Amino acid sequence: MQHTLSYHIICLQKDFVRFCNTRLNEMGLSKGLLFFLIYIGKHPGCSHTALSRALGMDTGHTTRSIAKLVETGFATREPNPSDRRGLVLHLTEKGEETFHKIYELFVEWDELSFGDVPLEERQHLTALLDQVLTHRLESYPALFGEEEPHLDQVDLATHPLL
Repeated sequence: MQHTLSYHIICLQKDFVRFCNTRLNEMGLSKGLLFFLIYIGKHPGCSHTALSRALGMDTGHTTRSIAKLVETGFATREPNPSDRRGLVLHLTEKGEETFHKIYELFVEWDELSFGDVPLEERQHLTALLDQVLTHRLESYPALFGEEEPHLDQVDLATHPLL
């Protein structure tokens, strides 16, 4: 019996979560804070509001998550120079180091997952999955949230959540 795409995605996602939880714990970071740290790393000086919208989180959850990142030394909150009522977010040196380790973590998981699969086949699978994701984004533009731009305005490689 051949498995569906959803079956493969669910199995790989569970494996990725287990792998990440182990490595993130070693870094002193939880999976719940992972995408907050990634977004701030890709968008230094962003606001709480922009972060909430990009991740599709309510402001209360974002505020608690940012507080945790600040408390654990991964990020800073500073007054917005153009609007003193607002705050901007930056990664600390520890946050920057972790941000780069996370990228390495993703590459490591890819290598473990692909195993002995030849490079050409890896690239072919990745290209097929890009097509599937592109199709989903075109048929369901709000896939990453209503505030997200439509696919023709976004390169998948530079998407704020990817």
